[in-house]
Amino acid sequence: MESLSVTKLIMLWFVVLVFLRTGIGGDNPVIMASGFLAVVLFYAIPLTLVVYGISMLLDL
Repeated sequence: MESLSVTKLIMLWFVVLVFLRTGIGGDNPVIMASGFLAVVLFYAIPLTLVVYGISMLLDL
């Protein structure tokens, strides 16, 4: 993974945080689905970055 990809993942994680912080309420199913996706990304992106960091350390 390149440095640019890591930067994009970190930016996406902050976008997800802003989306979750501003509220995902409502009865609209599209908003509910995007809220679910945001929660999944909230946990998946840091996990991906940690795995990438560990793999970079082991490749020394």
